[in-house]
Amino acid sequence: MGATIMQQAVKFAARLDRTTQRADMFADGLHGMTAASDALKKVMDEFGMPMQDDPDIEPIGHDEACDTAETLYHELLKHASRGRMTLRFAQTMNRAWAELTVSDGLTEARR
Repeated sequence: MGATIMQQAVKFAARLDRTTQRADMFADGLHGMTAASDALKKVMDEFGMPMQDDPDIEPIGHDEACDTAETLYHELLKHASRGRMTLRFAQTMNRAWAELTVSDGLTEARR
């Protein structure tokens, strides 16, 4: 059985967090990943959810992060009627997606 949408969101937050911890791996910068990660950490703290600290969590690339944030936002929004936590995660995922895509667009415009 697949992971629930909330489990997927928490795993995504952990992958973003791992990426920001390894910022030196990304020569082009993090393109909004730090802001996206911070937003997700804040909502997880709001609900008393610890960030996953599994050493096997892999960093995530920017394109995959953008795609994942978009997909998770739409899926979370579909399930927002399940309760406040899902709605807050949907709102925060929307912000994370925006941070990733707007930052990427600004980087492209500067080139």
